Amino acid sequence: LDEPSSNLDADGDRALAECALELKRRGSTVIIVSHRPSTLANVDKILLLRDGAVEAFGMRNEIVALLNQRAAPITVAAQ
Repeated sequence: LDEPSSNLDADGDRALAECALELKRRGSTVIIVSHRPSTLANVDKILLLRDGAVEAFGMRNEIVALLNQRAAPITVAAQ
């Protein structure tokens, strides 16, 4: 999904998150492209791209920690 929450209000954003969680529970792989840190709350892994190249890839908590060391901390809601 490419920026699936870009034009959603809060209710739509919650519905999208619930849908992605349900797909995850069913064993589906869901790939989401997003610029919103809040979208990362329920993901397992993050692939961070910069200028088209892989900058980091790993478990969500590891990548968030790495980003928080480099710049202003980002806030990701708890699962």
